[in-house]
Amino acid sequence: MLFLALAVRAFGQDPVAIEYSASLDAGRLARHIATIASDSLKGRLIGEEGHQKAAEYIKDQFKRNGLSDPAQDYMQSFRIVKSYWNDIYMKYGGREFRNLQDGIIYLGSKNIPAETSFTMNFMGNAIEQDMVGSQSMIYFNTPYWISLRREYSENLNNSFSVIIDNTHTRNFDSVACLLNKPFETAEYFFPENGKAPDEDCASAFIVSERVASSVFNMKVGKIRRIGSYSGRGIKKVRGFAPVELTVKAERRYDTLEISNILGFIEGGDKKDEAVVLSAHYDHLGVKDNKVFPGADDNASGVAALLEIARIFQQAKNEGYGPRRSLLFIAFTGEEKGLFGSDHYVRNPAVPLKNTIANLNIDMIGRVDAANADNPDYVYLIGSDKLSADLHKLSEEVNEKYSGLRLDYAYNSDDDPNRFYYRSDHYHFARHNIPVIFYFNGVHEDYHQPSDTVDKIDFSALEKRARLIFFTAWELANADQKPAVNGVGHTGN
Repeated sequence: MLFLALAVRAFGQDPVAIEYSASLDAGRLARHIATIASDSLKGRLIGEEGHQKAAEYIKDQFKRNGLSDPAQDYMQSFRIVKSYWNDIYMKYGGREFRNLQDGIIYLGSKNIPAETSFTMNFMGNAIEQDMVGSQSMIYFNTPYWISLRREYSENLNNSFSVIIDNTHTRNFDSVACLLNKPFETAEYFFPENGKAPDEDCASAFIVSERVASSVFNMKVGKIRRIGSYSGRGIKKVRGFAPVELTVKAERRYDTLEISNILGFIEGGDKKDEAVVLSAHYDHLGVKDNKVFPGADDNASGVAALLEIARIFQQAKNEGYGPRRSLLFIAFTGEEKGLFGSDHYVRNPAVPLKNTIANLNIDMIGRVDAANADNPDYVYLIGSDKLSADLHKLSEEVNEKYSGLRLDYAYNSDDDPNRFYYRSDHYHFARHNIPVIFYFNGVHEDYHQPSDTVDKIDFSALEKRARLIFFTAWELANADQKPAVNGVGHTGN
């Protein structure tokens, strides 16, 4: 016992921190991850039932372990808007042509929520024509309408057109495949940003020659011959009578209420200052009937957050509370644009000027290929960007308690992955709050249905979680907060 006490003093370790860190174990971490990444939560996509179940679970853990409530029932709720294409088609002569399926591609962002009829004139080859304000059917080569998409949208001022594409059907279908993503991917934004349906934007349907042939009841060869007409100004082309097309391009706007989950431990003599620990709990949901469980991304980070919170609260209950306050936040909306942390820094539970650091945990449950033979590592990002003091403390804590290999491979400003800008610590850094982002690196299961609990390396997870606990302990109890000597990043 005397030898242990001497050893602790020699290394400058805090025996109380060591004692409490010992209660952090892989079993509790495993139970948290198994719950949060279970198939029953359906990948925790924001706004979905599984996402809300995860929020309730995290709230229950904070409440059960005795953390204070700094929000409303531990939830900092706010709204975002989900925008997505719902139904897009064109009709003529009783026949319906569906977007990306029947030889048509919708170009533009104009919301046409109900069936609307347009009388279309054929204009021949429109490359040189002044199309401003037109409602017309024109003839274009694929390379032109792709490369001129921006110019087309800017110059047509709330018009609607149909563009006949003269490439081979197989090429047209290939282009349709390439352009499919915008119609599959929802966009998210804050309601206060004022983003609304783009009613004033130009829009068009690109149609294959076979669709044009059906509309005009004319062979493709004749369409091509007449389509070779080129001239200036809006002119009717002989042989084509105006046609009336009915179109629909419905974009839906659903308002979602989502929540950050907050748990608070009040400090002692420095209680007005706080250390924020964070991890996001949302993930990607279900795609093609496959659940994306996100065991590493980021049930692993949430599990560590919950365990560290439990240990700090236990220490306080037993008379070893932190000098500074601790705020634990499970952020929402990280996967869709860091929405939770963005909302929080604009509505902080602790004033940002009193927030001395953010320790953000996003994926710490796996070992990447580069470290397969040496799993006792963790990537650190951002520790030296705003505070030399924080970086020094981080390294000293690791040397005293953990002995992990701290890898800064992703910390460079030139890192092509730009991970520094891609998780929730970034919004704290923007406000000149020193940050550390803890990360295990990417792996073959990143953002895949195969990111499952059975692939978590619980030994690695436990060691990394202990390092974060010790770092938070030192920050919460140090005489001085880390000085800021860098400048927050305001762009990405």
